[in-house]
Amino acid sequence: MNSVLSVNQLSKNYGSVRALNNVSFDVPRGSVFGILGPNGSGKTTLLGIIMDVLKANHGSFLWFGQPGSAEQRKSIGTLLETPTSTITSADKRTLKYQQQLKKRAKKIYPRY
Repeated sequence: MNSVLSVNQLSKNYGSVRALNNVSFDVPRGSVFGILGPNGSGKTTLLGIIMDVLKANHGSFLWFGQPGSAEQRKSIGTLLETPTSTITSADKRTLKYQQQLKKRAKKIYPRY
């Protein structure tokens, strides 16, 4: 299979709490993929591991058949938690920030 992401038996413990228990899956090229689950089910922990923010206790993952690297992560966008801000969505600074993000995305992904 030609996978964008392969996750193999990832496990993560926080003390005696097991946040992930041998999670495995493949994301095929060209697919749309989501991670769904209730609060506390390990979604953010999983994303933290595959983005190299957290370390797994067990298991591995591959991006495009290769172990994750800093160079690969430059081309992968993620938002692990909802950002907090005292600025309302109508604020000019927020709109300017969103505009800058979109310009960056267009440089990386011209069809965006």
